[in-house]
Amino acid sequence: MGLPGTRMPHVWLDNEKKLSTLDLINGQFLLIQQNHDQSKETRLAGICNRLNIPLQIVTLNNYPNAIATWNSYMKYIHDKELLLVRPDGFIAWRGVENDQTDLEAIIKNCYTLK
Repeated sequence: MGLPGTRMPHVWLDNEKKLSTLDLINGQFLLIQQNHDQSKETRLAGICNRLNIPLQIVTLNNYPNAIATWNSYMKYIHDKELLLVRPDGFIAWRGVENDQTDLEAIIKNCYTLK
């Protein structure tokens, strides 16, 4: 579970069970990060903006009650790892973003853009 090509797992984000990870999918790319990292957000937002593709960014540390459950589903995920979810709820990419990561190619591939 939690690998590219699989559906994003369902995890309740709040104690009242009113908001889940699946509620975050709303027809746009979704970047999930455990810890807030402005540089990664800026880089991916810039790519999506240039391609005219909507992007939502979620930081799990904003939902402390969900982190343990999320990590149990996302085997071996660590605090620097990112998850990019397609608009249909499938995981497009999972990894540690760095200068060598071609996120633009990953996003274009999801939309079959040239």
